[in-house]
Amino acid sequence: MAKAKLFLKRTADDLTHAKQSEIAVNILRMAGICGEIKKGAHGKPYTEDSALRFNISHTCGAVAVAVGDCETGVDIQCIKPISDRLMRKYFGQNVPSDPKERVRLWTEYESYGKWLSCGIPITLPDLPHRFFHTEFNNTIVTVCTDCDCDGIEILYID
Repeated sequence: MAKAKLFLKRTADDLTHAKQSEIAVNILRMAGICGEIKKGAHGKPYTEDSALRFNISHTCGAVAVAVGDCETGVDIQCIKPISDRLMRKYFGQNVPSDPKERVRLWTEYESYGKWLSCGIPITLPDLPHRFFHTEFNNTIVTVCTDCDCDGIEILYID
């Protein structure tokens, strides 16, 4: 059975994108990802020196890193209102009214696009993938994977 892990780290809210990316790379090193981290055509990070697959995301005071034996995508978003206009643009008329459910749906969408390595997808088709969700530091974190696993091990980094 494949394995997947989600590493979560709290950071200061005002860290720059570069500093949060540096923290994510340090977490990847702790997870056993070696070699030069490169970016694919749509920005998905990869390395040629490891069989492990990984993805990173960061936002308002938190960094998320998903690592597994199979393809992964991760997204982390602050729990805050998302406008009706934006939700309807991507999800049509049947969008949840609860702010947490909206953020959860949005993180599924983004993590799926990162899993596909294509950026923002047009739709969320019914493909062999799974979503795993957690709340952390006033955020919703979603991992999209095709790993045949019962869950994801969550590790909190100090």
